[in-house]
Amino acid sequence: MILLIETIFSVLVLCRIVYFGAKINSMFDVHDGILNQNKNILMDIYRMRGRYFNPEFKTTNYLYMKAITKIKNEISLLNLENPCAHIKEIVDSYDSHIDELNFDRE
Repeated sequence: MILLIETIFSVLVLCRIVYFGAKINSMFDVHDGILNQNKNILMDIYRMRGRYFNPEFKTTNYLYMKAITKIKNEISLLNLENPCAHIKEIVDSYDSHIDELNFDRE
């Protein structure tokens, strides 16, 4: 009887471990998507930097507006003159995080 109870308990624990392991794997996909979307936004801002960093230009996209505001604030805090170098640094950081995530996924 005790052996049966221990076996059932062990199977339940094993099922729970497998369930949470599968849940972690699905979170890798979610995080990968978020990182890639953010990186794409930054790359778009970098490509269109002449437009987005023009003081007269106002974007209607909320995410782009927040990203540009954040970049401008960081540039002024760090006393940088060129937003392009800062954006490239952020994109490189995203690339590094994406590579780490893909390595951890495997």
